[in-house]
Amino acid sequence: MSPFQPKDQIFVTFADQLLDPDKERAYREHHSRSDVNQATVFMFLSFLPILITPINKMNYLRDNTEDGFFISPVVIFLMAAVLICAFIFAIRNFRSVKAFDAVLFVYMLVFGTMLVVNQYFRPADYVGTMYILYIFHNAFLMPTPLRVQVIPTTLYSCAMILIIVLMREPTYRSESVNAVLAICTFSVFGFFCARFLGRTHRLRYLDFVRERDLRAELEESLVTIKRLSGILPICSHCFNIRDEDDTWHRIEGFVQNRSDARFSHTICPTCVVTHYPDGEQ
Repeated sequence: MSPFQPKDQIFVTFADQLLDPDKERAYREHHSRSDVNQATVFMFLSFLPILITPINKMNYLRDNTEDGFFISPVVIFLMAAVLICAFIFAIRNFRSVKAFDAVLFVYMLVFGTMLVVNQYFRPADYVGTMYILYIFHNAFLMPTPLRVQVIPTTLYSCAMILIIVLMREPTYRSESVNAVLAICTFSVFGFFCARFLGRTHRLRYLDFVRERDLRAELEESLVTIKRLSGILPICSHCFNIRDEDDTWHRIEGFVQNRSDARFSHTICPTCVVTHYPDGEQ
């Protein structure tokens, strides 16, 4: 890849994937281990607040939810623990990049659904702001291509906007307006940030591959130069060269086997006079 090559010729339009499918596949395979470790850490951290939520917080939700809807803290703890173990086990035993993306896609849908349900059963006058962190969670923390992040984030944002518009009755109408604007703004911002991060990581990988290939080519050239250096035993009559195995080679064959040089036979003017005097006349 030329350093001056336009990005539109490297990446898929409006996405962070490389246009060359082989390079994109190589990039994902190269980062597979680090992606698994990153997803494992942040999946656990995202559910951690659910696991360590104090009992009095759960009692607050029980006393303030509509229609008396309430789930026991023990049930929430067990559900979250099972989900954590299931998703972590799945991503750490995936067999392909597509399977890894599919697991994280389902995880983001489940996590977003839990947040939507939590907001749905909040009091009518409650308009929270912590839900914006889910958008950043998908854009910055999940090591998946942009196309995998967009659908869960968009569905979550639309569901939250519907809840705020249709079911919330805050003290001040501006709270709902600000919340909707915040969701839309951070969704767009998260999209471009995720796209920028994905492209940046891939450009760094392409630079790494190019540097690796250049290094290998340089090492090969150094080996070739080393082979042609030093004192070469050459016959004073036929000009054949003896190699390290005491085998004699014609000079052109010896050089061709140890370099990129190629020979084309001709005859110099001196030899024309010596060997073809009649032709010279």
